[in-house]
Amino acid sequence: WQVPAPLEFLLAASRNPYDPYVLVLDEMNLAHVERYFADVLSGMESKKPCLPNLVKGSDGMWRRQAGPVLIPFPSNVFVVGTVNVDETTYMFSPKVLDRANTFEFRVSDADLKDHYNPPQECREASARLRQSFLTAALNDQLAAPGPNTGRLEIGEKLRACHRILSPY
Repeated sequence: WQVPAPLEFLLAASRNPYDPYVLVLDEMNLAHVERYFADVLSGMESKKPCLPNLVKGSDGMWRRQAGPVLIPFPSNVFVVGTVNVDETTYMFSPKVLDRANTFEFRVSDADLKDHYNPPQECREASARLRQSFLTAALNDQLAAPGPNTGRLEIGEKLRACHRILSPY
């Protein structure tokens, strides 16, 4: 098997379910997302196996691992994608947008600088923060109907985050 880096990343996440993994995809709409990401979206939603069950041998070669041919998309992977909207890009279909959380940043000409600082490497979060994030993200009780699920508190925190980010 030839395994590209994103698949290797997903396979590592599937074997380490107690840590969150963030897959960042830049410029997701340079091509129709449905053409290259449909199997992943389907696997994420249905929880049905969609990734090949591969393991890297001591010789560096990838092979099918014993067991099922396919494994589920890891629930500890969070996909973050960037999108630019202009005449050279494709819009996401409603089917894709229905399965996404979006943040739209609007920038005026006055906000643009002549000089930008280079990107800096992010520090790794503490084990406690990683575990708390994963626990909250995988907590199905937050999606359940009812007054005591924490949805109101989370909604208010998201609105507060929006108020903080809106000026920028």
